Amino acid sequence: MPSSQRLSPARSVHFLVHILCVLGFSTWLVWLSFNRLIARDEGFYTIAARLLTDGKALYRDFFFPQGPVSASLMGIAFQIGAPDWNTARVTAAICASLGMLCIW
Repeated sequence: MPSSQRLSPARSVHFLVHILCVLGFSTWLVWLSFNRLIARDEGFYTIAARLLTDGKALYRDFFFPQGPVSASLMGIAFQIGAPDWNTARVTAAICASLGMLCIW
């Protein structure tokens, strides 16, 4: 890599601090997803994701009070992993981490 494209030491440290903050926050979100009580709307998400994996369509075949992205992502996660609370919570933590990265 040419010297003109290398990061200065201060910028490298700044970048490393940002990466460590993102990784720390993401780790905390995954830990939190396993160690907190069940929220009221988690049932809507898990039932919707389960119905999507069974071939039903959002809004046409069943009522869902939120937007389609969260249920669709959770449905994909249910197809990859087991359709249970842990998969739903880890998916929610990953989505929150990705949202944080987009904002950062």
